[in-house]
Amino acid sequence: MFTRIYFDGTIETAGNVCVACTRDGQVWLVVPRNCDDETLTIASSFCDTFGSLGHFEQTRYIKHQSKGSARLVSTKTDGVELFFSWLANHRAPEEAKLELIGKFYACRCHTDTTNATCVMCCHVDTVAQSYGFYDVLELVRSVE
Repeated sequence: MFTRIYFDGTIETAGNVCVACTRDGQVWLVVPRNCDDETLTIASSFCDTFGSLGHFEQTRYIKHQSKGSARLVSTKTDGVELFFSWLANHRAPEEAKLELIGKFYACRCHTDTTNATCVMCCHVDTVAQSYGFYDVLELVRSVE
């Protein structure tokens, strides 16, 4: 059975996906209906490192990915905490970790994230600092 995980390109949803891929094995990734190609590519490459986004049936590759809504997927964990916890324990050079952070959004708000004006942006910044990642809001992608 698959664990359905919603991913919209934010650090919070990336943390949920990352932990589900390493813990639950087979993951079914649900992305928003209006998902841009860059976010879709990031989702595929990020999760595929664990080999849990697809399987083979009679030599045909079946992707574990669909477009849908977050309301069908319930997550009761703090994905931001999970992401930075996983990243802090991940064996990779510091530059690679910072590059990975830069692939995601802090949140989906349309404010300037470098000012940390929304609650989620502040939460991402606070949690990142507690794990030793500073100036994260300057690294993340901004919503256009």
